[in-house]
Amino acid sequence: MEMLANSNVTEKQKAKYGKQKNEDNRRAVEAYLRTKDLEDTAIFGIMGVIDKETGGSFDYQQKQYDGPGYGLFQLDPGGDHVNQYNRFLTKAGKQDSMEAQLDYFIDSIFNEKSEALISNGAGNAREIRKAFNSGDVNRIVAEVTNRWERPRDYIDREKEGLNKHGIEYDLAYQNNIFERTQRANQAAISSGLDKIPGKFKPDFTSTPAQVRPETENKYALHFDFVLPIWQGGTKSLEERDGRFDVEAKFARNKIRQGAGDGKKADKALDLIANDTTQITERDGKFWILPSRNLETGEKFTTDEEAYSAIGPAIRDGSVVGYDSREEAQNDQKTIFKKLMKEYNPFT
Repeated sequence: MEMLANSNVTEKQKAKYGKQKNEDNRRAVEAYLRTKDLEDTAIFGIMGVIDKETGGSFDYQQKQYDGPGYGLFQLDPGGDHVNQYNRFLTKAGKQDSMEAQLDYFIDSIFNEKSEALISNGAGNAREIRKAFNSGDVNRIVAEVTNRWERPRDYIDREKEGLNKHGIEYDLAYQNNIFERTQRANQAAISSGLDKIPGKFKPDFTSTPAQVRPETENKYALHFDFVLPIWQGGTKSLEERDGRFDVEAKFARNKIRQGAGDGKKADKALDLIANDTTQITERDGKFWILPSRNLETGEKFTTDEEAYSAIGPAIRDGSVVGYDSREEAQNDQKTIFKKLMKEYNPFT
C-alpha cells in the first residue's frame, strides 16, 4: 500500500472471515503463486506481506480498518497502484479477484512493458527481481515492502520523535518488517504441514496447552507439539571447509552447531536436537521436553523447569511419555531431522 499500512480488521470482519476461511484463502493464494514460476522463498516472502496487510485473512476483498486500503496488498486510492490496477483490469479484460490482484503484482515486477512497472520504477522492479532470485526471504520481504508497497512506516522511518502510537519511527518500521518476515516463515511451515495427508495441523498462535491431538501416535503428537515452537527452521545446512554446519532458530535465539566427522549431516542435526530438547524421566515415563525457554530461547537449568514449561500439555494429553529412554531418543532425532530436512524451504 502506498500511503497507509494499518492491517487491523474490525470485529465484524473477524467474524466473517473465520479461521478456516483464512486457511482456505491462504492455500488458494499459495497455489496461484505457484503457477507463476517463482521460487519457494519468493512465494513465502510475498505471502508474509499479504498476511500482514490483510490481518491474516488472505481475502482479496479485505477492507482496511480506519482507512481506505483494499485487497491483498491493501492498495490505497491515494496512491498510483489503484489507478494502474484499474487500467490493468480494463486492458486485460479481467474483473477484480484474487487471481487478478496477484496477476497485477507479478506483471508490475516482471513485465518491462507494463505501465505499472514503469510508473513504480524500473529500478525498483529490478531490485525486487534480484531479491526473488537471491533465495533470502528476509530480503524479499524488505524489498517488496520498501519498493512496491511503501507503507507509512517506511515513508516515515527517518523522522525523529514518536509516531501516533508512541513508538520511534525507525523502530515502528523495523517491527513491521520483522512481523512480515515472521509471517513469511509461518507460511513456509504451514505449506509443509499441508503436504502431510490427514495430519493434525496445530494452531500456530496456541500455547502448548491448547494443542489438541487427533492421534495417539507418539511421534505425531510430539511433531505437532514441537513444530509451532520451532520458528523458521534451519537457516543453513551446508558443508563449509570440511564441516557440516547447521544454523537454526529456536524461539528468539539463533543456534549454530557443526560436525566434521563422517556422519556430517546427521551429527549436526542431532546436536541441534539435543541443544533444544531433552529427554527427562518422570512418573515412570520418559518425556521429550524443551531444554530452552519457549519465549526467550534461554537454557533451562533444571529438569523441573523444562517439565513445568509444558506441564499443561502433558496433563491434557497433548504430548505423552515413552516407556523407554531409547524409544524417546529415537523419536526425538526423527522429529528434528524431519523438521530441518523436509519442512525447511530455505536450505
